[in-house]
Amino acid sequence: MSPTRSQGGEGSSGERRPTPPRTKRVLIFHVRAGAGHERAARAVERAMQQLDPHAEPIVKDALEYSSPMLRAFYASTYNRMVARAPRVW
Repeated sequence: MSPTRSQGGEGSSGERRPTPPRTKRVLIFHVRAGAGHERAARAVERAMQQLDPHAEPIVKDALEYSSPMLRAFYASTYNRMVARAPRVW
């Protein structure tokens, strides 16, 4: 390399510039059958942001990425099971 070009983040004085912190992106899936799943996901999101301000938690409903038939089946099955067999949950 020629002496006029800097390498690896070095400035003209030869000192290394501080590297900006890397963003930690984390995907948190939940399912909106009942309110508890989303609340728990949001609590994890808040805790991550408090522990690491550079974190970028992304909270998504997993069923948004499924077929309409699966969404309908999952929600109705979950609600029926909670109503008829609460001990299961």
